[in-house]
Amino acid sequence: MSLNDFWRLPARAGKRLARIDLVLVPVALVFFIGGWHLLVQWRQYPSFVLPSPGLVWSRFLSLLADGTLATHTGMTLFEVFGGLALGLAVALVTG
Repeated sequence: MSLNDFWRLPARAGKRLARIDLVLVPVALVFFIGGWHLLVQWRQYPSFVLPSPGLVWSRFLSLLADGTLATHTGMTLFEVFGGLALGLAVALVTG
């Protein structure tokens, strides 16, 4: 094994880890959502305490369909960037 081969080993290991991440993230997401669903069913939480994943998804889709989500997202982004601009202006003047 030459010195050049030695330096190529971490690159190959990084590619292998990247492939593992492509599988690991979706599997972890499925386990998280499944555990959330089982917890809601097992403890029978009311929906105002801990809604089920299906209820959250259906509410998301309804807000997306009627335009409420886009309206509130736009207003939130306007407030975020307005606050950022105000903070940068104050910092520029005081700095």
